[in-house]
Amino acid sequence: MRMTTQVALDHLSPYELVLGRPFPLPWHRGKQALGTGDLDVHLSEYAAGLLQTLDDYWTQVSEKKTQIPTENTHPFKVGDRVLVKKLDKMGTPLGETTYSAPADVIAVTRTAVLTDLFPQWIHAGRVK
Repeated sequence: MRMTTQVALDHLSPYELVLGRPFPLPWHRGKQALGTGDLDVHLSEYAAGLLQTLDDYWTQVSEKKTQIPTENTHPFKVGDRVLVKKLDKMGTPLGETTYSAPADVIAVTRTAVLTDLFPQWIHAGRVK
């Protein structure tokens, strides 16, 4: 692996890109990253700094996240009688929509409704 820095890669060598630290030899140009101390001490300091940086980034990201809305996007409640728009449009004249028989709402989520006539959840946009 070559240790020369690349201008296009923000002056990082391939070793620094892969391992995240400078190559630990005395011929390193510029300021010495590793002194004569123990390599384990340097690695533990590096890991502690990395964890602190990640924690700072996580804090910044979590502050900017939007909260998931909890209110429903429809007015339906459990016990309401509703009509469900049919998806099969073969038997209806052009421009007309057909609805199923009235059904009781069993359960609701933010965007869907469960009725006693249909076993699957139905998007609230199809319910009237």
